[in-house]
Amino acid sequence: MLNENREICKRTVNEIESYCENKMYRCPLCGEAIEWDDAQYNPRTDEYACPICKESFEESELEALSLYDYFSKNIYDVEYRIDERKEYRSVEITVAGGGPNIYIDTKKQAVMLRWWNESAEYGLLPETIKEIDGYFEEEYENIK
Repeated sequence: MLNENREICKRTVNEIESYCENKMYRCPLCGEAIEWDDAQYNPRTDEYACPICKESFEESELEALSLYDYFSKNIYDVEYRIDERKEYRSVEITVAGGGPNIYIDTKKQAVMLRWWNESAEYGLLPETIKEIDGYFEEEYENIK
C-alpha cells in the first residue's frame, strides 16, 4: 500500500507542476482541464484533439489555466503559518479529504498523504514551492 500511496502523491505533484508550468488548458467543447499533449496537436491544420471528448478544434480556442484554477477547485482547507510579526512563512493546503487525505506542505516541500495509520509523501520542485508560496502569501495579505 505504501507504493500505491506514494504514487497518489506523485500524481498530485505532477498535476500541480503542470499548472505551474503553464501546461494546463480547458477544452472549449467539454470544459475539462487537460494537459497539453503534442500528440494531440496537428500543426498543419492548427487543430488540437481533446483527449477526453475526442473532438477537434483550433488550438487558439484552448483556455490557459493557472495555479489559481487548480486551487479554486481543489482546496478543502488552508493552514497559514505566520511568524510573531504576523508575516507569512508557509502553508499547508488540504486538497483531498475523506480517504485518503492529501496535503501540500510548502514548509516540508512535499505533497503528503495520510490515511488511517498510513502515510506517504512526494517532493515538489523548488520553483513550484515558490509559486505556491507566492500565491498564498498574496491571499494571506488580502485577508490579514
